[in-house]
Amino acid sequence: MGQLNKNYNFIIILIISVFFFIFRWLISFESFPGENFFIKILYEIKDTYYFPLIKSLSNFDFYQVYSKEINKINIISFPFLSISFYSFFLKIFGEASFLFLELICIFLFLLIFSEIFKKIGFSKLYPILFSCFLFILTSLLRDLENLGLNFLELVNINFSSFFTLRLPRPIFTNLLLFSFLLLSLKIFYFNKFNKKNAIYLGLVSGITLNCFFYFFIFEFFLFLNLVIAFFSNGLIKHLKINIKFYILSFAIFIIFLTVFSYQITSGDEDYKIRIGLFDIGLNEKKIFLEHLLSFFSNFYFLTLSLISLINFIIFKFYIKNNKILIFFHFFISTILSTIFFIIFASAIIDPYHFLGWILISGFLFNIVVLFYIFFYVSGKYYKKTSIIILILFSVFYYNFSYVNNYTKENKNRVYFDEIIKDFESLANLSENLKILTFDTNIFNWLVMNNFKNFEIVPASFWTSRKNEQIETDIISSFKFLNLNDDDFISFFKNEKSSWRYKNPNTERFFDRTYLANKVKTFNNSMNFTPEEKKLILNTSSMTTHQLVIPIDEFKRLKQKFYYIDRIINPDIVFLNKDNFKNIIFKMNDNFCIFNSKGNYILYLNLEKFKNCK
Repeated sequence: MGQLNKNYNFIIILIISVFFFIFRWLISFESFPGENFFIKILYEIKDTYYFPLIKSLSNFDFYQVYSKEINKINIISFPFLSISFYSFFLKIFGEASFLFLELICIFLFLLIFSEIFKKIGFSKLYPILFSCFLFILTSLLRDLENLGLNFLELVNINFSSFFTLRLPRPIFTNLLLFSFLLLSLKIFYFNKFNKKNAIYLGLVSGITLNCFFYFFIFEFFLFLNLVIAFFSNGLIKHLKINIKFYILSFAIFIIFLTVFSYQITSGDEDYKIRIGLFDIGLNEKKIFLEHLLSFFSNFYFLTLSLISLINFIIFKFYIKNNKILIFFHFFISTILSTIFFIIFASAIIDPYHFLGWILISGFLFNIVVLFYIFFYVSGKYYKKTSIIILILFSVFYYNFSYVNNYTKENKNRVYFDEIIKDFESLANLSENLKILTFDTNIFNWLVMNNFKNFEIVPASFWTSRKNEQIETDIISSFKFLNLNDDDFISFFKNEKSSWRYKNPNTERFFDRTYLANKVKTFNNSMNFTPEEKKLILNTSSMTTHQLVIPIDEFKRLKQKFYYIDRIINPDIVFLNKDNFKNIIFKMNDNFCIFNSKGNYILYLNLEKFKNCK
């Protein structure tokens, strides 16, 4: 009977997953019929920055230089395991695998939380209902933000990282964290220190380390927290009884730790700088700890902590449902992880993830408490039909919210699709053709269609080319387009957007190289304009998405523009005028326009092609 109910729930969750998944793709096919399939994926899947890495990994290329002329020296330090599943399925099933994996991830999210809620005492259809509510919560908070309340805006900003369909994080990486929560619940609250769970523990924690190391730190402190909570009075006895469990789990984990260590130590140093990794000493730690103190004394955090503590006491000593407290232990673990990392780490990258997950975990614990209250109150009047209606409403709301925010009119998307189809009509297309493009969408499409030889890579996140090489590539390309040094400097000028400086060209080509906040600037320089310096010194140490190039660095780049004499002669030049703003480029006479659509222009080298329109 139990197995029958399990299969029944499995089928229900699968059906719900299909309805969460299918409508957003149906509207895309209806709004853009006949569109190139990968262009549809480019516009519908959030965060397309990972596609070139996924494609390269599917071909077992760990260097990503995208050139026949540049030597492959060092691998990139990107955590490959986070995209390895996408690469594997891409190799076997092609581009349709992105849709398939999205459906699978939605299903796994609902299944994992449904299992968690069953384990902590929810019965009947409540686990599925609460899982559905968690799935739509980010959409709900985004819509509620429109009410203009500061509290809701703060909650939405932080909780948006809980779970969305953004690839590969959080759609894949967060499932590892949620799986660890479920696994910890089984091991400690049901005393399942067995061989199967030891294997799962080693696998999940090891894969997490190689996908998103922040989550691994959370997992480590959660496990340690639970060991202390359950076995503080008999720790030695517990370790003796379960020594095989820990040895097996650690033996599996050490394999993944070896892979992680190799990738970190062997990774390209320039790439590490570009993704924002930098060393921190005592002075930087002091600033980080001051910010933490300010964060912990913030009204919202204090309120969240007080409510969480009250709920902990109620469930621990009065209701006596200890299983629900796994979420409180998770909340405490995120706090301890953050403090530990800031104190003992010698280098840091994107520390804002720590603070964001402190708020997410605290918020999550109190949401589950509300679930318990709803379950307890409504359980006395439980009607299966009512719960089914609520589940259907969650599906309806999610799809309604998506459709309401969907952009059906997108001329650039249509133009891109049209010019790609013209490109595909060219004769003698070959992966060895040398291509120049500044556009990330064009580059994405070309790489996914096996083109491998590029003059520049329009996003340094995708390549292990050295910083010096990237600068040379851009300068050579500018000179090829008959642009001068002023155009070059203008292309990267420090632009203020909203509350920060962030030129999208600087971000694409240099990523975090020019990261600027109160603890980090390029080469620790303070050679900025007074306005730039003032904003930098007032920018939180946790903010890693502000980019400001120092004055002397602009001078160096301008001087380099003069002495670079590398001449390039691509076979195809595929440009989007939006990438150049007010900069006017001019093509050489040995190139002709094959076609143009909107802002997209496709040039062909007359030495290679004779069929210009």
